[in-house]
Amino acid sequence: MLKITQHDIKIYIKHNLGFDQICEKHQCSKEELIRAINNIYESSNAAKAIKGIQRNTKQIEKSLRKTNKPAREMRALEESHLTPLEECTQAIDAESFLQSLKNQEVNLSEDVIKLESEHKSLIKQHRSNLKLLLGIRQRMDNIRKEFQSVANEYEALTTSNNELVDRINTVTEQQIQQNENLQNLRQQIQSLETITLCIYTDGRIELLDDDKVQLDDSGKEKFYHELISEESNQCQDLRLRDIKTIARLKAIVANSARQVEVLFDDNALESYYTASN
Repeated sequence: MLKITQHDIKIYIKHNLGFDQICEKHQCSKEELIRAINNIYESSNAAKAIKGIQRNTKQIEKSLRKTNKPAREMRALEESHLTPLEECTQAIDAESFLQSLKNQEVNLSEDVIKLESEHKSLIKQHRSNLKLLLGIRQRMDNIRKEFQSVANEYEALTTSNNELVDRINTVTEQQIQQNENLQNLRQQIQSLETITLCIYTDGRIELLDDDKVQLDDSGKEKFYHELISEESNQCQDLRLRDIKTIARLKAIVANSARQVEVLFDDNALESYYTASN
């Protein structure tokens, strides 16, 4: 049974193939082809398909007649001079030429069908690529929007942080200035305050009533050496312990930021201290 589809018939008619070309392609007779068309189409559509193939066949025959007209005219002029062998040879040549044209037509038709199939495949691939490109473009748009959002967030945070840094610098400067002011104020307060030291005969030096103040007697060795030096003879009648007491007292007074009031329980020691100042 001849295997042919409606799509095949449609392509053959579209590309101007006649009965001879279609039959040669499927290796069938004209009757088998018509029977196959009636089987795959309804009656009205089958008639349209057969009519289309007949129209192509007539156009092919008409084209071939135009092509062979010069040869027929030459044969008419030479007919009286042709021998039977020559007439036979010319008939064979005409038939071979016609068959060659038919073969060329079949080949070209097959090429056109292949190209049409390839064209459909390329169009399908092109549409698939367009769909993929659209998806990629949408993803790019989403990425661009997300990037812009993040960039705006980054810019806003950078601006806010720069303002914060400026505020930190301002507060730091204020802190340094206020600490300096506080130290100056404390020094001023201390300079106006008075502490009372009690000097005892046994060498003890104690605060009268403020035990929170730390007594700084650093440098007492320097004062001790000054008191016992040969150039100073004011303390030559004092005991060594008394000289050390006076030296420590002088160091405490020198190191104190406050005013110092001194109370002695030994009048002689007080006299030597006053004299040494």
